[in-house]
Amino acid sequence: SGEDGNIALNKITGKRFNHNNEKIFDFLDDFFISNIKSLHKQDKNLKFVYYNKHRVIFLPKPIQKLIVNQPPAKILEFWDDKFRSRKFVGEFLPVLEYHFKKGKNISYDVCQKLFQNAKRFVVQAKHSIGGAQTFLLTKNNEQKVIAGLEQETTYSISEYKEKNIAINVHFVIAKNSICILPASMQLIETQNDTMEYVGCDFSVYSNVLSEKMQKKAVKLTTLLAKKMREQGYLGVAGVDFIVCDDEVYFMEVNPRFQSSTNVLNLALKENNLPSVNELDAMAFVQKTLPKIPNIFVNYSKICTSQGETNCLKQKPYMVLSDGYNKTEKAEKGAYFETLIYKGSIYKKLIKE
Repeated sequence: SGEDGNIALNKITGKRFNHNNEKIFDFLDDFFISNIKSLHKQDKNLKFVYYNKHRVIFLPKPIQKLIVNQPPAKILEFWDDKFRSRKFVGEFLPVLEYHFKKGKNISYDVCQKLFQNAKRFVVQAKHSIGGAQTFLLTKNNEQKVIAGLEQETTYSISEYKEKNIAINVHFVIAKNSICILPASMQLIETQNDTMEYVGCDFSVYSNVLSEKMQKKAVKLTTLLAKKMREQGYLGVAGVDFIVCDDEVYFMEVNPRFQSSTNVLNLALKENNLPSVNELDAMAFVQKTLPKIPNIFVNYSKICTSQGETNCLKQKPYMVLSDGYNKTEKAEKGAYFETLIYKGSIYKKLIKE
């Protein structure tokens, strides 16, 4: 908001930015670097925690030394490469069939030859955040999607499973223990032909997913976490799965806090349990994490962005405006407000 000591980029620039846009990553890094330097100059004891741990490896070495709770850079680089990490995970977890093609060699007909019974396809770049650079290719939008691909860039192509449930699971890794936290349904929308994350629903998770699939998701997450621990990874991460054809398929790992972390923290606080942020800090200073019971998280949320209207008539439990006001300029795809609801919004959104 820019108040009470908060340093808000949009208040300084008068503009709302799309933080998933790779073109502004260097600009955002410079903003963080300058403020870390300024704050540390005022108090030499200050340390910092990054939301997106991977971005730390792009900061100057003196700044990196001020960032705590950081897994090794090589591990973060590995998991940021969705092609390499998917191949690795495919050796021990179920992964959907995929093929690699350069942008110039991708067409709807080519995709249909690879997946003969499919009508829609997911085309994804090696690096993508929040759904940016993850395209949904159909017969109707072929020209538009192909025009947005880099000719010499390699993309992965997979079949879009028509009846799927997208889920996300938080987990925290310490040297001698692994903490699996409650999972959420992911709310994904196709915006400008890209598949983008717009929110989550924790409270509907156990109603939509069978007990068998819930247990499988925990089992696969635990196996993944053990493999990451063998690599030397510590701290918080999140894994995305899709559930379809009576199977749980690995999609990707996000070695950072998740967009849904703030919602999960509400329920943890209500149950007098440590927050995800506290668990992340504990993982770096103690070998064993406290046992977290399988609590019910009765929350869901949606993030509004430019050009969107909230179709839900239900009054939000909480509105996180992050200092947004309607007079600000905004980049395409920039988030405006986060609306947190008590209970489920998943079925209501589908109905609308």
